[in-house]
Amino acid sequence: MECIELAGGIAVPVSALSLAWSLENRGYTLVATEDSLRLRPAADGSSPALTDEDRAEVRRWKSHLLMLAAYEAPSRSVSRRVSRCAT
Repeated sequence: MECIELAGGIAVPVSALSLAWSLENRGYTLVATEDSLRLRPAADGSSPALTDEDRAEVRRWKSHLLMLAAYEAPSRSVSRRVSRCAT
């Protein structure tokens, strides 16, 4: 599984990161609250409805999406691609 190592040493699968970007591009905000992940649609109502495939991918990558929602990059951060990551 191909991963991206974010600054601070957090490795995230490329597929999970791509999903997060896709959701954000469609107006959703990822919100982490303890063990819960919420997808908050755009306040102006412009976010399209999630498809069954979207929901399945969110369930599949939930733990990684929670990490991304809670992630704060250190100052002067650099990310790099790594070949494998723990899932």
